[in-house]
Amino acid sequence: MGLRSTKGMSGDGDGNGSSGSSTWRELGKVPWLRDYAAGLKKAHEENKPVLLLFQEVPGCSTCVGYGQMVLSNHAIVDAASTLFVPVAIFNNKGGADAEVLRKYREPSWNNPVVRFIDADEQQLAPRLNGDYSVSGLARSMCKALAAAGKTAPAALTALSNCYDR
Repeated sequence: MGLRSTKGMSGDGDGNGSSGSSTWRELGKVPWLRDYAAGLKKAHEENKPVLLLFQEVPGCSTCVGYGQMVLSNHAIVDAASTLFVPVAIFNNKGGADAEVLRKYREPSWNNPVVRFIDADEQQLAPRLNGDYSVSGLARSMCKALAAAGKTAPAALTALSNCYDR
């Protein structure tokens, strides 16, 4: 079976749910918020950094692969859902998504890009692009957690030391 972009079997038709399981393969198994302002509010309330994913949905094989391989890795999903507030911005849609794209000067119809910010929208780690590996995301997550004064769990630290590119 190829890496064709398809929606999952549950959830709303356009994948724009506010949270819970993603309905798009490009988003993996992370329970993404789709509302940027709500994500910032939650980050402030829970004192967590934001994991901000800019993703083409439906997307190309790179985007689907990132969702299925990286964003479905158990340790990544666990860290994203417990240590961060995960927010997905579709880089090929208008409206609120397009506004966030402009704010961060992210291109439309691009391969996956991840940013880590705090509740005040300050960058915690360098923009992650071009590295579509589990270890690449794990390293960036560890950097963001350290910048936020938090400790990365052992499983995430171990993944960040892998070389799977």
